[in-house]
Amino acid sequence: MIARQDHVMVRGWLALALAVALSAAAAPAVAAGLVASPQDLEPAARAALASSIQAERAAHPEAFSTLGRVDGHLPSGYGKLRNPSPKLVGLELRRLGWPALLPMLDALAFQAPARRGATDAEQRALAVGMLDAVGRLRDARSRPVLESALRQRDDEVVRAAALALGRLCDTGSFELLRSAARGSDLARDPRRLAAVAGLGECRRLGSARVLGAMMGATRDPVAAQALAEALGSVGSSWAWRAKGPKAEAESLAVRRLAAEALVRAFIGQDGGARQALGRALVLVEHPATPDLLREARARADAQTGREIDRLLGRLEGKRR
Repeated sequence: MIARQDHVMVRGWLALALAVALSAAAAPAVAAGLVASPQDLEPAARAALASSIQAERAAHPEAFSTLGRVDGHLPSGYGKLRNPSPKLVGLELRRLGWPALLPMLDALAFQAPARRGATDAEQRALAVGMLDAVGRLRDARSRPVLESALRQRDDEVVRAAALALGRLCDTGSFELLRSAARGSDLARDPRRLAAVAGLGECRRLGSARVLGAMMGATRDPVAAQALAEALGSVGSSWAWRAKGPKAEAESLAVRRLAAEALVRAFIGQDGGARQALGRALVLVEHPATPDLLREARARADAQTGREIDRLLGRLEGKRR
């Protein structure tokens, strides 16, 4: 009797397992993009973006078909170049401009384009190039997709997402990058390094404060070099001039914070990190930088003093 009950129970479990398997096989595959799936997005953001993509596809189907013909990441595209690389697909994508925004967000988070024989490296280049192109359009609708990409495991994808969030630079993007930059051991954490680079693209006072505080808290030369590059970017005099006269007051405040952090670190670093700090100071080019350097020279050792003199010469030469 017990054996018969066991037999019936086994048959029941087998039938249930078969039903589950058949149900899974019959269910439609969940769509997935190049760097995320729809389920990775917050429900409200997912619904809003899906609605925008659907409307855009109905109104401008040609934009989606144009994106499907991008081949800069394939040998048929990059193989013709003097220095062939699938990474150059970003240039092709940027040339598509605004009409490609929603098609690219669709490809990144909802429905990836057909691989057409692309290797993993070529497919990654397409994703990274697309994130770069999306970031340069600076559209708030891209933030949920960029946030999801920032959580991925691929270092190249994470860095591209961080840079794109930095270019978007709205309050939500800044907070995401500031949160991602927190933690310890910056020099050995690619995600934190990516967030630092993203903050360098986000030219606002908050970014300069975060980066300056991080610079003041580290003695690691690798971390100092990454932070120097970010401070040079966030305080770039050329980038701030491009914003026009209305941004002049913010420009001076951001660049002053960057210059102070860079000069303080210049004294305590040497080698490649000090060179990166010097390059960043030249990029920032704040009017107070020469005075800050002369003040630092008074408490520097002889070798550092000579390097400060050379740096002052470079700054003077740039002003002529």
